[in-house]
Amino acid sequence: MKTFYFLFLFVVSLCSGQTTLNPGEIMITGYYGDSFDVEDGCGDSFAFVSYVPLLPGTTIRFSEEDFDQWATGNEGDLVWENNTGNTIAALTNINIITSNQELTCGANPIASIGLAQYEEAITGAFWSLSTSNEEIIVFQGTAARTIGTAISVFLTDGEADATSVPPSLLGTNFITNFNNIDDDLDVAVYDAKTTFNDFNDFVTFLTNAGSTWATQDEGGGVDNGKDGIFPDYPDDLPEFAGNLSTISFDGEVLINAYPNPVKNKLVLQSKKNISSVIIHNSLGKEVYKNRSSSINSNIDMSDFQSGIYFIKVFINDLSGTIKVVKI
Repeated sequence: MKTFYFLFLFVVSLCSGQTTLNPGEIMITGYYGDSFDVEDGCGDSFAFVSYVPLLPGTTIRFSEEDFDQWATGNEGDLVWENNTGNTIAALTNINIITSNQELTCGANPIASIGLAQYEEAITGAFWSLSTSNEEIIVFQGTAARTIGTAISVFLTDGEADATSVPPSLLGTNFITNFNNIDDDLDVAVYDAKTTFNDFNDFVTFLTNAGSTWATQDEGGGVDNGKDGIFPDYPDDLPEFAGNLSTISFDGEVLINAYPNPVKNKLVLQSKKNISSVIIHNSLGKEVYKNRSSSINSNIDMSDFQSGIYFIKVFINDLSGTIKVVKI
């Protein structure tokens, strides 16, 4: 009997074959805007993480132009696409080396996962974090500087104010704001916990610029991203873990299980029919058994005692066990 191993994902909304994101579900996790790079004069990169899985075909857009200057600004825009053919696990850190178009440092951006492309053909502007530290606006939309959903903002420009932020993000909930900390960052990486209790926990930690980030901003003709002084980039980017990650078999995501920890209902969302589910407690005693022929299976665990449970799921000749914490 073949066996595959389940970890955990949160359910996502689907639209036109991609993940439809909500405000806060994508956060910047690293920033490299050092204007002096001893290797090639170019020091532009950033990293981001998604709280939810990113389905094949998902696109996310990034702009370094102040929002109130989108009609006339000359700073850069970039689009990232999940072109891998597989769902990218939630809490996967993705790094994009953007170089610096103004210094002709690279023909194309390079993404650690997926495909990144500049959008200067649409905006007539060139990407250049290292020559004009400011902000990165994250959004989904049909084209550059066309917002469908504003997602988050990474703000590093001391001269920027609320007018540089999309209207739906005028509050502080989804903004990582370094204005009162360091308005000319060279390097910044998220440097705190990598397992989150829930969405609010995720947003709170990723936006707490003063407490959960490590930064460096020094002159002297030194490339702060590679000087061996913490933080370096990309060496010190975070690696996330915990209750969100990929479920796959032969490269295909088969099941999403959420939430974990679970208080009431556990949802098993599958691409194939689940034939049966068996649950054992931490002592190995069978406490639940159900035969099914549905894509999704909802398990009411509200009456279960708090503790650790093992859910064995069968899909035809495949089986796997997931560990769930009942709270």
